[in-house]
Amino acid sequence: MYRDADRLLTEGAVLMPLSYFRRHTLIKPWVKNFHPGMQHFYYLKDVILDL
Repeated sequence: MYRDADRLLTEGAVLMPLSYFRRHTLIKPWVKNFHPGMQHFYYLKDVILDL
């Protein structure tokens, strides 16, 4: 009976995120080729400053 109850609970479970994070980055107009990575790491090797 415990196995059946566990199966019913896990099959009907709904995954709901409790929180999520959002990060905003302001980039000046003279900064070109700035693309943050997936985990908000900044790769600066392709950045161009057009002053």
